[in-house]
Amino acid sequence: ASLTGTLTLKGFRQESRLLRLNDPVHSGDELATGENSHAVLRTSDGSTVIIYPDSRVIFNERSSDVREFLHLFLGSIK
Repeated sequence: ASLTGTLTLKGFRQESRLLRLNDPVHSGDELATGENSHAVLRTSDGSTVIIYPDSRVIFNERSSDVREFLHLFLGSIK
């Protein structure tokens, strides 16, 4: 939905790459925001998630448990 700064995606068996606004994110993808960066993701059901600067998460849209929807390794989300 929005992106300020850098957002890096690392998919399963793929090299890391920078994401641009409106690039798709799939279940199992690892996302990392850079310093002074944040991203707002919009899911298929219309929900939004904010990923704050210097954060690293794994996106798991298929999870029915909200605690596993984004697996936070480092940083903060809302």
